[in-house]
Amino acid sequence: MPYKVLMNTFSIYKMSSFSKELYKLFLNSFRKYSKKIILIIIKETDYWTNSYIFMYFIIFLAFFVYSNEQNIYCLDSTPSYPEAFTYIENGRFKNCFNLKGDVTIPEKFTRIMSEAFYNCYGLDGILTISEAVEAIEENAFFNCSGLKGITIKSTVLTNIGPSCFKNCHGLKELVLPESIIQIGESAFCNCYGLTGDLILPSSISKIFSNSFKNCINLDGQLTISNTATEIESSAFYN
Repeated sequence: MPYKVLMNTFSIYKMSSFSKELYKLFLNSFRKYSKKIILIIIKETDYWTNSYIFMYFIIFLAFFVYSNEQNIYCLDSTPSYPEAFTYIENGRFKNCFNLKGDVTIPEKFTRIMSEAFYNCYGLDGILTISEAVEAIEENAFFNCSGLKGITIKSTVLTNIGPSCFKNCHGLKELVLPESIIQIGESAFCNCYGLTGDLILPSSISKIFSNSFKNCINLDGQLTISNTATEIESSAFYN
């Protein structure tokens, strides 16, 4: 993709903090006024004079700005959280491959929205979710394959969203709180790094289909409380 060429060329990850702020400002401004800028350039520029160089430039900018694979929150190795909200918005850190190490969700956040950390496979430490989190939505940590452990401390979280931790292949430790009532479809599907016993909270009443599908290395004892009144098909398949 064109943006990757730009990132490699200018070593964006090695920028000073000041340079990164300028870069963010540029992106925000360009996203806001890009259509006007492009229309003005097209109107005022003779295509034949500028030949293919102009067209390649426009195509390059279009790919760079509108690509879903990169956003301005991916410039650091640690998450830059929104200050004005009490939730982490949809796709906030989507495809932020350079995020590394542990992640601790700050106490101020009550909701982690869909795809918030989607495909952040560079995260290679422990994910700790604070006590205040009330909801983790669909695909929130999908394909965070480097995570080694997940500890959910929340006392108010009742549902784990569909495919929330799907494809977290490196996951070895999982700690769920007693507040959990439902585990969504494919929530921990393909988490084949999990080994040994799996003890689910006694508060759980429903486990949706494919919740732990293909967790092939769980070779110990599975403990599910008798409060679980519904376990859908293929919940523990394979």
